[in-house]
Amino acid sequence: MEITLRSWQKDAYQSFENNNFNGILKVGTGKGKTIFAIYCIKEFLRINPLFRTCIIVPTINLMFQWKNELIKFMDIEPKEISLFYGREKSVSGKIVIFVVNSAINSSNLQKAHLLKKFDFMIADECHHYGSNLFSQIFENEFEKKLGLSATPEREKDHEGTGKIIEGIGPKIFELNHLDDPKAIPNFVIWSILVKLTEKEQNEYEENSFEIFKLNKYISSKHSINPEDEDYFKKIKELAEKKDPAALKLLSLWSKQSGIKYQAENKIGLIKEIISMEKSSKIIIFNERIKFTERIYEELDREFNLNLFFIHSGLSKNEVQDRLNKFRDIDKGVLIAPKMIDEGYDVPDASVAIVVSFTSSARQMIQRDGRILRKTDSKQNATRYSLIIENLEEDKYFYVLQKSEIASKAIEGEWLNYNSEDSTFSNSEEFKESFINYGKIKQHHKDQFKEWVLKKLDYYEKNFTNNIEEIERRLEFFTRFIDIIDILSEEYPGRWVELKEKLKRVSRNKVKYKHKIPHDEREILKQELRTINSRLTLPVVTFNSIIRFIDNEEFDLNHSTKEFLINLCDGDCPDIWPKRLFCFLRDVMLEKIQNMDVGDNNEENHLPKVKEFKKPSKNALRKAKRYGKSINLS
Repeated sequence: MEITLRSWQKDAYQSFENNNFNGILKVGTGKGKTIFAIYCIKEFLRINPLFRTCIIVPTINLMFQWKNELIKFMDIEPKEISLFYGREKSVSGKIVIFVVNSAINSSNLQKAHLLKKFDFMIADECHHYGSNLFSQIFENEFEKKLGLSATPEREKDHEGTGKIIEGIGPKIFELNHLDDPKAIPNFVIWSILVKLTEKEQNEYEENSFEIFKLNKYISSKHSINPEDEDYFKKIKELAEKKDPAALKLLSLWSKQSGIKYQAENKIGLIKEIISMEKSSKIIIFNERIKFTERIYEELDREFNLNLFFIHSGLSKNEVQDRLNKFRDIDKGVLIAPKMIDEGYDVPDASVAIVVSFTSSARQMIQRDGRILRKTDSKQNATRYSLIIENLEEDKYFYVLQKSEIASKAIEGEWLNYNSEDSTFSNSEEFKESFINYGKIKQHHKDQFKEWVLKKLDYYEKNFTNNIEEIERRLEFFTRFIDIIDILSEEYPGRWVELKEKLKRVSRNKVKYKHKIPHDEREILKQELRTINSRLTLPVVTFNSIIRFIDNEEFDLNHSTKEFLINLCDGDCPDIWPKRLFCFLRDVMLEKIQNMDVGDNNEENHLPKVKEFKKPSKNALRKAKRYGKSINLS
């Protein structure tokens, strides 16, 4: 089948070509990313019939969707499309579709690439590939690379986002749903507050008090702050080690989510919405399998509708059969937990009822994409969002802003639902809260930028060669690199001397490939994180060790080198895992101990560690903290 590019696809292809066919396409769900990628393959094959492509996908369902689309739009024999996953491992075709788990397992992608090289890699839903595990796909060299995602930025994971950009290339084109209003139906958002029952409210408050006590206990015992961005991750790590308090905390968090996700009053509200929209094609999104089945049973008793529910407890064939049946009808209801947020070819609908949601903007963008495909028979689309009053407003506001549809939400309906008489009332207060939330957030952002700006100005005027002061500045740069990059663009040339001095006196980019197996590397990183949670290592040192373990370029600076020399000068301290200690001593220190730190041609460079006749006071303090003694002779 011939592919006719839309206007935006033509612009995107030109940008892709201008960047030597390396980059990321950030385009909303259902707007034609897959068709664009297939067009690229066809163009490359037209120029070179021997051209080979590998496509990386996160799920088996997506793998088969890709195969069907390739057969539909390309003049190619099906045998030229190979699949590589659990049941089938073929790499003979011109196009090979890898499920990412199988691609990285035993370095299968690397082996296939060495056997018969690929010219083009397509990383579908590329936001998945920023983790340490999945980013292994980027260790292979491909002439052309294309990343596809509605949301390539990984939420609260700047390092992972950096790995994706480093592995594929920069963002070459961006298009969200509201950028092209003519390409989507008239979109209306209803934001509806719903209350918990008295029983649910009491249970929620009791759990909250228990959570407060556990947070306080864990914070004191493990020296971790509940306000930290990675607090949840640290609790999961403790729970994996069977820490009783962490396990209890995870259980209570799950109960709290369950109370909100499965609130009794939502059932009546869903029925009211169905009554208004029963002539439409509706998808009901929620987070729990049990509640999915409950909704189905309630609607089945009260309405004579085409009703379908799916969840992960059903066989894949049953799920696909129900999706196909829903696709073939003009009106009806599909109820599903988050399994259809991504990875399934979900039939088009005109109404979405978001019964429950997480704090992920990606999830909301994917869900909106299910109803925003414009067709001749569909000119309107409506999303109803159900928000638990006094508990979920901030989360909802955050998601609205992050998913770039704040303006549409403000234009829509803001309501309270009264469960006693099943009526709605306008809530200007709810709407105003969202408008003010945006203003407050922007005010905080502006204050934060001003604080960083003043810090940079101070460091520019008051530079020092004191080692500890330099390390403090390096740590500041590491921690706030994103905002510093933005400010550097806004104020070009303002901190040139500071950046140059930091680069000259204290940083030396090093890359060294060791041969530690991937599984062993993951264990080493876990052990390092555990030590860091107890001792709070210097940020720059911690990041350098992590990157060294991952075989990535890292910063070799005076503090890191001194830290390793002092740590490894003797037996393994009791608090340190022996495996990690031996790795740092026998691999990392062995490699870097004879390397110079900084640029030796500069007058103001830092002294090398080997020039020290006596450990610094700071080194002595650290050594004492780690349970070591240092010979001063």
